[in-house]
Amino acid sequence: MRRKLDRREVAALAVGSLYLVAMGLAAARSWRAPVLFSFHGSLEVLAASLGGVAATLVWRRRVVRRRDLWLPVGLIVLALASFPDSSRDWLRYLFDGEMIRIYHASPYAHLPTEFSHDWLYGAVRQAFWVTIPSPYGPLWQAWMTAVDMVAHNRLMLGIVALKLTDLAGLLACAWYLGRLAGARAAYLFLINPVVLLNTVATPHLDVLIAAAVLAAYHYRNAVGRGAVLGAAAMLKVHALIFAPFMSRRPVRSLVTVATATVVAGGLALALKPVVGFEWWQMWSANQAGGVNALDSLLVHSLFHGMASGGVFKVSYGLFGALYASIGVAFLRRLISREVALTLVSLLVPLCLTGLLEPWHFIIPLAWLLVLGRPAADMVVLFLSLLVLRSAVTVLQLLEVAGAFGAGGWALYEVQRHMSRPPRVLTQLISAFR
Repeated sequence: MRRKLDRREVAALAVGSLYLVAMGLAAARSWRAPVLFSFHGSLEVLAASLGGVAATLVWRRRVVRRRDLWLPVGLIVLALASFPDSSRDWLRYLFDGEMIRIYHASPYAHLPTEFSHDWLYGAVRQAFWVTIPSPYGPLWQAWMTAVDMVAHNRLMLGIVALKLTDLAGLLACAWYLGRLAGARAAYLFLINPVVLLNTVATPHLDVLIAAAVLAAYHYRNAVGRGAVLGAAAMLKVHALIFAPFMSRRPVRSLVTVATATVVAGGLALALKPVVGFEWWQMWSANQAGGVNALDSLLVHSLFHGMASGGVFKVSYGLFGALYASIGVAFLRRLISREVALTLVSLLVPLCLTGLLEPWHFIIPLAWLLVLGRPAADMVVLFLSLLVLRSAVTVLQLLEVAGAFGAGGWALYEVQRHMSRPPRVLTQLISAFR
């Protein structure tokens, strides 16, 4: 006898099916439209993003069962079938590997513009990053060298290798989220359109950083945590900012920081013959873009017209002040370890990148799920992220509303986890209730 479906299951089936259709249309669009940036501002991606919001609202309180896996599996397959066109970063990954393997040139000491005769340069010549050194760590560069060796001037093989790399990172994040926060958190991460469109659809290495941070939080051993974060720092340096907040005990925290530093330094030295050691100059390089430039949109907006050196210093000061404030609150036990790590993760898109891009929010999204409140935070971040770079006035209003919603939720969460919240913060929260 067939089991009768209730209304909630029918609603979940309908919403999931519509979400799959929207993602399928977005995947088809990626092959028809111009190679780059066709996702931004397209109705197909807007529909897919709204489908992700609806699916999150449906599944946020459901018990996730094995039979519900049809939705994330279908979405991942469609994302894998998409052509990567929401960003040019994946082309930089491949071009860096090309520079190292074929021209034996360090991507930290040489620019893509020096190799304008390369077959791949035609696809990247209009990107802003062709005039700056590579911001990616030596471990990632070594992997890109191996990918370029396998692809051997065949673009589709390079794309497949990058997509499979991001798929491994995506599944690792889901596994650790399942261990840390339950099956529902892992499920919501896998159906997140921001995650799907910027990992297995258009590859970005940020999902690997998210997996490393989740792994470090999951394991209790201080040395192991430091080793994982040290290796992640050789993908992107900002993974190190999580190390001091992995433990409440000062000695264990110090061991984690020391281990991460030693592992990162050891990997850098070991990989020097492959990619060179000039990447360390990125710490003091005065240039826009990249993980260490810190020329955020916020600073450019507040100090419009300031010289690049001044913006660079203000960006560093802003990041330092925010990071120090989180550290002081953590040491004084005003906030929990989880809230401290979540706030630090929010510094990644706000202060550590030259541009505010959707894929920079993958780490905060993972941490918001670990925190255990996936409903409001996921929805407001969807609304703020799906319309980035959009020129439509209505969508810009949604972006502003989403940004205010995310900020208000963050204030509420910080206040809720403080043992002695400041009076001004409690008054501010009360004013909005």
